[in-house]
Amino acid sequence: MSTEVPEVARPLSVERIVAEAIALLDEEGAEALSMRRLAARLGTSPMSTYHHVPDKAALIEAIAEQVMGELERPPADVPWDQVVRRMAASFRSLTATHPAVFRVLLSGPRPSALIRTAGDVVHRFEEADFSPAEAALSFRTIIRYLIGTTVLEGEGRVTAAAQDETFAYGLDAIIAGIQALRSA
Repeated sequence: MSTEVPEVARPLSVERIVAEAIALLDEEGAEALSMRRLAARLGTSPMSTYHHVPDKAALIEAIAEQVMGELERPPADVPWDQVVRRMAASFRSLTATHPAVFRVLLSGPRPSALIRTAGDVVHRFEEADFSPAEAALSFRTIIRYLIGTTVLEGEGRVTAAAQDETFAYGLDAIIAGIQALRSA
């Protein structure tokens, strides 16, 4: 007679579905994300997942909320250049941890969490006395640098130390350029 207790199936929830979707992306890449594949990993039918997440677009929104919730957001009293450095380092870390997640998040309509985060960063610039135009241009310049850098880093053509050095230098150059333009 066996004394093993059978594993009780964990009930489905949005949180469990999102966690498994992120794991699927991390393990198998952006192309692997489908409601059918996700349901198979969860040990359920696709229809069961639709009771919690109505469609793939809603799933992507939920994934964005989860991942962007991990982004460091420095307190209000931190100077803008330090906000940029800390958030950039946090974004870089997240993209290194979840490269396929960011490919999905950036490949279609921007999820609300990305738009909200962008708005928060622009607002931080405005709180530092940037004009609305300066704030928007500064944000767009920095985010394009971050996305471009993290995509290239994902290709792994140079050492981690060289990537770190290049990333820090580029970010410092952008911040110095923004400071110089504001002082002109």
